[in-house]
Amino acid sequence: MRKKLSMLGSSLLLGSSLLLPASVFAETVDATSNNTLPSNNIETNQSNLKAAFKDHLITFVTSNEADAGTDSLIWISIIGSNGKSSEILLNNYNIDNFERGKTDVINFSSEDVGQVQAIALKSDGSGWKSGWLISKITLDGKQFNVPGRFFGENGLDNVVLFPK
Repeated sequence: MRKKLSMLGSSLLLGSSLLLPASVFAETVDATSNNTLPSNNIETNQSNLKAAFKDHLITFVTSNEADAGTDSLIWISIIGSNGKSSEILLNNYNIDNFERGKTDVINFSSEDVGQVQAIALKSDGSGWKSGWLISKITLDGKQFNVPGRFFGENGLDNVVLFPK
């Protein structure tokens, strides 16, 4: 037995007291109109989502100078021919990232923004001696310029870096 479903914005009102998102009712028929609500096909939605994202591999080499490492939180955004990605927190879990003389290799996914034109790095500048001195950055095999200074040394810091 099917109950009458009423649309209320992007939610469905079932009976008189239950308010649920419309997406919960995949392939449900509205008893008053014989119309089928949109499918909630997980495989189709996952393939569309997968196509909208791109995997990246970034490598940071931290300088071997005194106090070059950082414990600050670091985010990246990819700037491409079709726009800018959201900020992604860079972290190799269970590893002390971005330490003096160390190379960090991090895999991450971001929105596909087309051909990469630049990267934006952000540091929250947290922690004692928060500045980070980077000697080399490579994204997907392409080398990028480095800040050329202690990045994040005076608190929150943002920088846009271009390929060499």
